[in-house]
Amino acid sequence: MQKETEYQNSLKIINKLLQTKERIKKYQIILQKNLPNFDQFDYYSHDKSTVTFIATDLLSQKQKCFRVLESQFLEMINNFFLSQFSEFENSKYEGSSIFIEGLSIQIIDKEEYIASTQIQNLDNLDENSSKSARIVEVIKKNQTLGNSFLSEISSKLNQCQKLIILNLDLENNKIGVSEIQQIAQLLSNLCQIQQLTLNLSRNQLGSYGSIQIGNGISKCVYLTTLSIDFGWNPIGYEGAERLIQEFSKCKNLANLNLNLNRCSIGALGICHLSSQIQLIKGLSEIKLHLQGNSNGQDIFSTISFEVSKCINIHTIYLDLSFCYLGTNVTLDNIGIELSKCHNASHIYLNLQKNQIDLFTAESIGSNLEKCIYVNTLHLNLSYNQIKGSLRCGFDFSKRIYLTNLILNFKYNQIEQFNSNLIKTKKSKRLTQYKIIF
Repeated sequence: MQKETEYQNSLKIINKLLQTKERIKKYQIILQKNLPNFDQFDYYSHDKSTVTFIATDLLSQKQKCFRVLESQFLEMINNFFLSQFSEFENSKYEGSSIFIEGLSIQIIDKEEYIASTQIQNLDNLDENSSKSARIVEVIKKNQTLGNSFLSEISSKLNQCQKLIILNLDLENNKIGVSEIQQIAQLLSNLCQIQQLTLNLSRNQLGSYGSIQIGNGISKCVYLTTLSIDFGWNPIGYEGAERLIQEFSKCKNLANLNLNLNRCSIGALGICHLSSQIQLIKGLSEIKLHLQGNSNGQDIFSTISFEVSKCINIHTIYLDLSFCYLGTNVTLDNIGIELSKCHNASHIYLNLQKNQIDLFTAESIGSNLEKCIYVNTLHLNLSYNQIKGSLRCGFDFSKRIYLTNLILNFKYNQIEQFNSNLIKTKKSKRLTQYKIIF
């Protein structure tokens, strides 16, 4: 009892330390200096004395793991250094008791993660193993799923009373209305789930189907991390808007990865979806994949404006490739709006294949300079219409927190880069700097 009390006190100390803004900034800088290629930092606890710290590259998903005693971890936080960590390999994802990503921290009941964390395949679950299963993976791709199979999934998952992490991959299975209703019902029964990865891409979902799925997920009240792929399903603008409305009912949701590539939601759907994002009050990380959903309308400034209202957000990933934003789009508000997210330390923008010209590219570069708190910035402007010499913009030399910068200008016709990029390259704070052309 005394040890458990000490553990809870330790959690309170960690939380108090990490909530101090200046300390968080210093802590993050030290992490980046020691692990320059990694963007996401998660802290896991396996017993009452040992914890694991995992750094993840958001792009490649490469991980680096460290192990340390609880007492040493507290001391490390106080002194801001990583020297007491000892590296080990082949660690599997095991769920978090304290979850640190960039600048946010969330404390979850430690006892939920002490039992076995082996990833279970649904086919291997029997009555005994299902009672203790906490992580379950179901992968059925490129088939035609019948109601009997979905009933079997539902029955087995209902037996997993301690299930907290579910990966359900049902890509390209000709899933229609009747199957969607079963999947939605299945999800609504998983009220204890905390992390859900759901792939329904390349099926036959319309607006109704996406709304049903959203409604099912809204019943998962303990959900903290949601990754959902609706790519290549014509859900339309109404489906996109209602999805976010349903997700906002998950009051603990902090991390949202939403793939709506080629979903025929149009500029109207993107605007409606964006306007609902602020309803997710606790959102700290958002990834929106909106490839090929617009036809030249000014959507980027709208998204930037709406995302800026999420004051706790620290990681922003926007994929607006193949949206034909063109040269007539007003992009002046990009940096201005994103700079309002003072906790936004990681920004990833994919504007590939948008017919962006030289003037627009310079405008983007100039306005991103206003994101003074950014730590990691990745900008993809490849396959556009940038011709000539970049004369202004992209001066990040005075960004004191910036340590990781990648700019992709590949497959343009840039003749010369301006001196701002040279000044930025000489910055001693940059641990990773790459220009691709």
